[in-house]
Amino acid sequence: MSNIQGKASTPLMQRRRRDTSSIACNMCRTKKTACDRVRPSCALCIDRGSRCVYRTNYRTSDAAAAGASTVASEALQKQLDVLQTRLSDQSDMVQALAALPPEAAVDILRLLRTTKEPFSVLASLHGSMHTRLRPSENRMSRSISPPTYSQMEFELAARYRAVYARLEPVDDASLQSLIIIQGAGDGSGFLGGVGSLSPSTSSFGDTSSFSTTPTPSASVGIDSDTPFAASPTPQTSTPRRKSRRYIDDRLQLVQIEYWTSVIISNEMAASILSFYLEYDHTLFNIFDTDLFLTDLVECRSDFCSAFLVSSILFFACQAYTAIDSTAAPLVHAFFREAEMLWQGQGNVPSLTGIAACEIFSMGGYFYGRDSVALAALIQGRRMAEKMELLSIAQCSPTTIAHFQQQQPKWLRAASHAAWGVHNWLSAHVFYYNGEAITHPPILPAPGNTEEQYSDEFKKFNLKIEWSSYTSKSFPGISQFWAISQEVAVVYLNQRIDRNRPLAEQVPIAFAEEKYRKLLAWADAMVDVIYDRQTWQLLVCQCWFHCTVLHIFRPFLHEKVPGLKNTPRPRPLGSFAAMDGSPETVFDASVQQLKNLVYIYLSNLSRIPLSGFFNAAFVLVGHSMIQGYRQKHRISTPSSRLSISSQSSEMLVDVNTADLNSTNRVVIEEEDGEEMEVVRQTPREVAEDKKMLRMYFLLCVRAWTDLYMCFPTFSEFSQAFLSMAMEAEIMTGAEAQSSLARLRANGRHHDDELSKPAGVSSLIDFDRSLSNPEEASVNTLAQRFNDLATFSELTNAEDFVAAPDDLRVQEL
Repeated sequence: MSNIQGKASTPLMQRRRRDTSSIACNMCRTKKTACDRVRPSCALCIDRGSRCVYRTNYRTSDAAAAGASTVASEALQKQLDVLQTRLSDQSDMVQALAALPPEAAVDILRLLRTTKEPFSVLASLHGSMHTRLRPSENRMSRSISPPTYSQMEFELAARYRAVYARLEPVDDASLQSLIIIQGAGDGSGFLGGVGSLSPSTSSFGDTSSFSTTPTPSASVGIDSDTPFAASPTPQTSTPRRKSRRYIDDRLQLVQIEYWTSVIISNEMAASILSFYLEYDHTLFNIFDTDLFLTDLVECRSDFCSAFLVSSILFFACQAYTAIDSTAAPLVHAFFREAEMLWQGQGNVPSLTGIAACEIFSMGGYFYGRDSVALAALIQGRRMAEKMELLSIAQCSPTTIAHFQQQQPKWLRAASHAAWGVHNWLSAHVFYYNGEAITHPPILPAPGNTEEQYSDEFKKFNLKIEWSSYTSKSFPGISQFWAISQEVAVVYLNQRIDRNRPLAEQVPIAFAEEKYRKLLAWADAMVDVIYDRQTWQLLVCQCWFHCTVLHIFRPFLHEKVPGLKNTPRPRPLGSFAAMDGSPETVFDASVQQLKNLVYIYLSNLSRIPLSGFFNAAFVLVGHSMIQGYRQKHRISTPSSRLSISSQSSEMLVDVNTADLNSTNRVVIEEEDGEEMEVVRQTPREVAEDKKMLRMYFLLCVRAWTDLYMCFPTFSEFSQAFLSMAMEAEIMTGAEAQSSLARLRANGRHHDDELSKPAGVSSLIDFDRSLSNPEEASVNTLAQRFNDLATFSELTNAEDFVAAPDDLRVQEL
């Protein structure tokens, strides 16, 4: 019996040794299911979607096997993390190379070819490389790109190159050469009179493209292939040559005596009309050029009128004075005729009446007749609204039927009138606190394709054929103004309490949303704006950054470095930059506007004088005064800044400190969080003040140029010089000398007829919403004489500089 049992026990033991369950995966052993033992994952685990783990030691317990599996899993995860980090670094480097300027990218590639460790290139840019803190593409690119004032500015320059160009530093010599331009022995001195605006060889026809990045001193001049370059070379006093090249050959057939009673030759009238159609007209396109020219030469009144022709000649003669001085006496003659025709046209709305009113208002503002200009602007707007071209959410059935009955030419002209008045009102609204437009035109913007038609207009089943004069960029510019109006509708809303800060009534999320919308617009326009620049798009870039300043100005805090309880900047959540805030975005756009001012003044020999670029001068001038006032407050001998450092009070006198020492202090915020502040050294403060003063003088130089054409800029100059004296950026003697130079550049405005009569534009934007009357040009200009006299009495060292001897004084 025992033998039988022994024989029976042997095969049982053998079967247990051959039991395959010991090599099954853990899941199959737990479920007691047959495992096919396929590695790395068995079929059952794949079907279950579970993790397949095999025991590595058959004699270990399940707990030990699980522990071993965890260790192996952690090791694999570490390897995966390392690979992901290297892949991320490689991606960062590739993206950084794509974002860098060509010259910088070539330098990086050269370094990569000379090292066996590619990521050591990143380390060399920052001095060290910690394995856990590798610099990102942002840090690497920023370290070898032109310097920026903030991470936010760098991010904007990297992502939105169409409107945030990478800016090279501009040295003192380049700025000085633009501020001081000597005449060629003609006694004109500062700015060289008319000569400082003169091209040496040709008229304005060669303005197809330009570079928006200024170069350091004396590195480049104006190249024939890139006619708009930032050149520090002073202009000569060669007089401008009259141009007989017309934008359209039909102008050779014009009989101007049919349209106006002002005595002017056909050739002169044709030249002025051609100049207007080529430049200022393209900014707003308020009438169809082709239809206008046809009726002009054929003496028909469908798309032309005496009021429209007189308004154009009144407006255009002002800017044309820089080319031909004989146009100056014609300005007032055409103003009187246009004003008379405006008063006699009645209230019957028409397309030519809309266009004439708005162009007459443009000329009126630059001529210093703001009350007349405002009345004409409002009348043109009411006409457009009555014809349901503007501020209409949905057309009535009668309007739809009316549009469907019109000829294609009428619809084309109506589209120009609708969007022209919309865009002009949009450019006007923030500088006069005007009435915002609740709804953009329903008609398509000139140049729009059928795919871009609004849903409302698609109901008409109509198609508009645009003329060859219609700019391809105009629909995009019109879209920009529509976004700008969305901001104006809220900021200038009647429900806003002017006695309370706007930031307390409008959420910052609204401002950021509109800013993101503008950036998306710029991104879509990059091929138009960046790849082929024109004078018109230079003005458009100016308007873009001016709108950004209007958007974020209400959310700015007073920036006093080191002062206790300084409000912390409000963050912007949709940007990667850690310092993204209204302040950093505002400063980035100010830098771009300074760049545009520099480019504009560097190329005055190649581009026309235009009052529409004044928005950049106004906002840069205001920003420079505010910045100088801030720097002056922390650098005057009496200024001592009180800084809270934990529980003790520490007084720092920036004037007794070492000129090259940087004061690092820790201030305690209201929420208990500590923040380190790096205070500028007195020497750095002085250098900043000097640059602020120089850019302000650039704006003064621009107003001196513009005054030759537009009388209103004498008031602008007086108003800003008043603000400059208050901020101590200029002394009374310097302000008097600057004003004398301006008046010498426009002696033809000395007669009583050309003197401005109340300029109501807003220039002190810190008070423009709460106290618009005190922020207007007229109010500030009237204080000029009192401030100049007071400054002379309180500054014993003042002197009256000769007209040809203005210099940027050392601070």
